[in-house]
Amino acid sequence: MNARTWRAGRQFYKRVSGPVEAGDLIVRASELSRAGGKTPVPGYCPDRSAVNFPMIEGASGVALIDQVALSYLLAPLQPLRRAGISELPPFDPFAKITVRLNAKTPQWLRARLGALKDMPFEADGVVHGDFHCGQMILDESGNLWLVDLDDMAQGPVEVDLGNFAAHLATRPETRRRRLAEGLPFWAEQVQKAWDELGEVCNPTLFRRHVDIAVIRRALKLHDARGDSEIMAALEHLPLLSR
Repeated sequence: MNARTWRAGRQFYKRVSGPVEAGDLIVRASELSRAGGKTPVPGYCPDRSAVNFPMIEGASGVALIDQVALSYLLAPLQPLRRAGISELPPFDPFAKITVRLNAKTPQWLRARLGALKDMPFEADGVVHGDFHCGQMILDESGNLWLVDLDDMAQGPVEVDLGNFAAHLATRPETRRRRLAEGLPFWAEQVQKAWDELGEVCNPTLFRRHVDIAVIRRALKLHDARGDSEIMAALEHLPLLSR
């Protein structure tokens, strides 16, 4: 929960700027549901300047890793890729990185970003845009719900897979003692799990998005919590995509 979200009884509310934003969220959820995905479809509450969702009770976060197979956690990406959602912007993998850069940003990090920006990028479907275990809820019937569709965009599936792997590699509950061990470990596990679903993934593009996502995580943890451990480890970590 944050200043933009709250719970009242059996309803969950998210503040929106107006009917246009509310309409976008309703369309995204409706189209994902139509494509076979499970996500709560919101209603618009203009008197509260918010959309409201029915509460989905269940487990969420990295605790899911111990409850179901990794491939099951990636399965919500399959209907998402089929969702016929028009007017989505192209996913910018560097958007949440650029806003955190400033005069104190070290040169090695700028060089790392420069190397990643030189690689090609193509949008070929719908992506969640912030896909990780905290965006899923496993209910008592074993249904897996995908939530928080605000960052949905056009992009390759490797965007979501890369973010998922980077998140696991940097969470205290799932990361290894050294990032140099944990990042390739989780990248390999996510790649295998996606393969188990019979889906196609470009390994080079996937590793590139792992590299980008771990930078986003490092900057977020440093700015929001003062956690510089991941940032310090990145300085001496070779790019997976090289």
